[in-house]
Amino acid sequence: MYRFTSIGNYIEDADNGIVFSGEGGQHLSMGDTLRNVTVSPILMQSVSADEPAACRVLNAHLIDCDHTTTAVALVAIQGINNEVRGLKVTNTSSPAYNIIGWFGADANNCLLEIDRADSGALS
Repeated sequence: MYRFTSIGNYIEDADNGIVFSGEGGQHLSMGDTLRNVTVSPILMQSVSADEPAACRVLNAHLIDCDHTTTAVALVAIQGINNEVRGLKVTNTSSPAYNIIGWFGADANNCLLEIDRADSGALS
């Protein structure tokens, strides 16, 4: 699938939020809000030899996306030329995550721009 677009959506109480997986590219998420997404709020994931490419997530807001040991990062990026810009992370309680952004070994020319975060790390 190419050029999937999601603008201004609100996702709450879900396991996964924005997921770009496998072959395809040029997907866009702009201004989406994710609240209490517990596994993968933003995931750009390679599957076998297929990688998401040139996908963009702009001005996403993650609220209370507390993670347990089942998921390490609020944002996980794999593939080529993917970008997340203007990310805001807000937790109303004590953050349960320790990593906001994670780049996979196959991430190439990818970008993660954190606009504001309550806490967390980038690796």
